[in-house]
Amino acid sequence: MRLFLTIILMIWGAFVRAENTLEVYFSNDSINGFQLSDAYETHNMGLRYTDGPHTVSLDLGIVSPDMLVYRNEYRHSNRSYGEIATVSYLNALKNIPNFSAGFYLKGSGKLGLNRAQAFAHKLFKLAKVDEINELVRMPDQTWFGVIANYETNPKKENNTEKFYTFGANLGSDQASLKAESRYVTRTSKFNLNISYGAELVAYNHVVSSDPIRAKHRKFNPIATVGIETKIGEMDLYLSQRLSLPTIAADDSLYAVVSAGVRYKF
Repeated sequence: MRLFLTIILMIWGAFVRAENTLEVYFSNDSINGFQLSDAYETHNMGLRYTDGPHTVSLDLGIVSPDMLVYRNEYRHSNRSYGEIATVSYLNALKNIPNFSAGFYLKGSGKLGLNRAQAFAHKLFKLAKVDEINELVRMPDQTWFGVIANYETNPKKENNTEKFYTFGANLGSDQASLKAESRYVTRTSKFNLNISYGAELVAYNHVVSSDPIRAKHRKFNPIATVGIETKIGEMDLYLSQRLSLPTIAADDSLYAVVSAGVRYKF
């Protein structure tokens, strides 16, 4: 895992030199606007740096079982627990308008995120989960793959722009295709972003990782609503994403809130 983190820092340092845009973000399914829960504990936080056509990002995340069902019983866990770090690079290709492609490197291991999770549970008086998570921790693994994104030119009607986005992921961890219809309504004070679509997943070895080996969901509808505003050189945004869980056995509503700030240098 130390070698993996060293590679992350080397790639990160190779691109974060020029001045352009830096984005800091987090996402969480526990404080999602619909319920305060421990379900799936999808905590992600990261940095994204853009320099012209180049974008490099570093994401740190936790995935874990549904804590509303999983207690001290090993057999009740519906997925494995993991701490995951991902570094990715995207290049907006000049020869193909609106198209970007790149690669990513992802690894699971003991990153210390479990200690932050334990502190948050203690702070908000939630159930203690650090010890039982270790019973179903996924093994240290490293994955890699390629990614590609494309969006259509926007069509404007009054203050609203409509366009479509398509994304593809092919790696040792998963293979997926995603398509969404997006709407951006611009006002003098904020932008309203609405999107809906679906994702097709051929395989997902993170969801189905040992020791639980959960079955992943192959088709997942997605809807997102968000708001974005500008303060000086900073863009602030908040969004709510609704879908089904990535686990095929669970058909409950899965909500994740995301927030972030982009600063233009």
